Amino acid sequence: EGLQTLTMGGDFNHPLAPGVLPAGLLVLHLGNDFDQPLAVGVLPAGLLTLKLSDEFNHLLPAGVLPEGLLTLTLGLQFNHPLPAGVLPTSLRELTLGSQFEMSLDVVVLPEGLQALTIDGDYSPYMETGALPSSLQRLILTRCYFPDSLVGRWPMGLEERMLGLFESRPLEVCELSGGVQIVTACSCRGVGTV
Repeated sequence: EGLQTLTMGGDFNHPLAPGVLPAGLLVLHLGNDFDQPLAVGVLPAGLLTLKLSDEFNHLLPAGVLPEGLLTLTLGLQFNHPLPAGVLPTSLRELTLGSQFEMSLDVVVLPEGLQALTIDGDYSPYMETGALPSSLQRLILTRCYFPDSLVGRWPMGLEERMLGLFESRPLEVCELSGGVQIVTACSCRGVGTV
């Protein structure tokens, strides 16, 4: 009962203290200007979806994100490591914004993650095991896919979106290993291969 979805206005940029947000909140979208650090206990334990603002650029300490969180969108400006213990094991969808330039070796992705979107203008460095085997959807909207992972998809990967700036030819191994949908994005539109 009570408030389950809360969207803060675009100009909202005030600190949030523990106990301020309703305990029954399931969905929280923080406005475009929100750029305040989040402390342990600020976010309700039952929160399922969190969208941080485009301006948010603070380190997320372990324990800040609720253990049952399913969907997390980190805004445009977020550019911090996400070491072990930061992202909850329950997380199924993660979106990293356009300013995220961390190597994915400083990001520990939960093993149950099913969808990963990286909206940056760079080629993220990833070790072969950086992507969890549970990953089904990988979208790199504006970046090159690292050559180190070509043909080394997680076995469950069903969909891959090619980046806006990716211009090298596709190789047969990129379309194998369980990938069922490959989408090519460009400034001229989107097409499915």
